Amino acid sequence: NGLEAHGGWIYFNKGADITSGADAIHIEHKVVGGTQGQMDMTVKGGDISLRTTADNGNAIYVAGGNGLKLNVGESNKVEIDGNVSLQKGTTGSNGTAIGSAAINLNTQDSYWNGNLVIFAEDTGYSNLDLTLANGATWTQNAKQAASVINKFTGGAADAAGNIFRAGEGDMTIKSYSGNTNIYYAHDEKTPTTMIGGDTIINAAASG
Repeated sequence: NGLEAHGGWIYFNKGADITSGADAIHIEHKVVGGTQGQMDMTVKGGDISLRTTADNGNAIYVAGGNGLKLNVGESNKVEIDGNVSLQKGTTGSNGTAIGSAAINLNTQDSYWNGNLVIFAEDTGYSNLDLTLANGATWTQNAKQAASVINKFTGGAADAAGNIFRAGEGDMTIKSYSGNTNIYYAHDEKTPTTMIGGDTIINAAASG
């Protein structure tokens, strides 16, 4: 893995540029000497580039009661090439918890090319808070399975972000606000048939 962390706090205040043949960022607690590590990571303060060169690999992997904050409260360019995987821990009291991530994509040149991968045995739950605004783009691929976003924040009416849907899995957003453009590909032989799962919003803010 490009950056692997198992306990404590890591704070990047000048951005990050990480490319790996495995996970670009891998956060997972371990029990060492009877003590369980707890990991919180913040990346901000400059341009952020996270890439995996593995086929359908993870740019971000967070498991257990650990968390990642990416560009939160700032407006830096963010490039994510690979999946964001939020999984259940394997050891200790955090074994029942699922990793969390807050990702803020709010510049026109920011993007995420990849899928959201959530814990397979609890597909109704997710700890992802995602902001997508000012022309930032999330492009899924055909391997996108069912996914859940805990909180989604879009942009103003004239500064929305863009989601290019793919895969057969439904995408459920538990709490939605702002404006977003959601695009589907269409079957060439039957253009009225959209390709991809449903987009379901459980609750939306007014306005």
